Amino acid sequence: MQITKRDLLTFVLGLFLILNFQYAFAETAVPTQEGEVLADQQSTERGSVINAGFTTSVDDNEPTEDLSEIMNSASRVYFFSDLDGMDGQTVTHRWKYGSSIIANSKITVTGSRFRAWSSYEMQPEWTGTWFIEIVDGNDKVIGTKSFVFMAPL
Repeated sequence: MQITKRDLLTFVLGLFLILNFQYAFAETAVPTQEGEVLADQQSTERGSVINAGFTTSVDDNEPTEDLSEIMNSASRVYFFSDLDGMDGQTVTHRWKYGSSIIANSKITVTGSRFRAWSSYEMQPEWTGTWFIEIVDGNDKVIGTKSFVFMAPL
């Protein structure tokens, strides 16, 4: 077996990322009962969301883009969050469409700096604004982000 420079570079980069960040590979978001009411936004007792964003694909455990508008031809949307100081807590990516919570994806944080993502399989007719809330283990919203799922003009 011959090891290429690209293979070696990929290995070293992966090792660097593992040593500096923890990753969570969240399962696909789990649908919830329609009409579930959202919790009011509150601050967390410890930890914070450093960054969050949406993408339509993942390459080498990284989002391929940071989108605020996504065409309704995309079959799956991914939500990434970069968490700091939340080791040992459980966070939830709460997917909201209209006034309903559509899905929850629970993630156990296993590092002081932790990157996590969840995904949801979309339907073309679900156009409009979607919101994701990042909820801590005390059911407090510690971050929100939105994207528009849109049909071509």
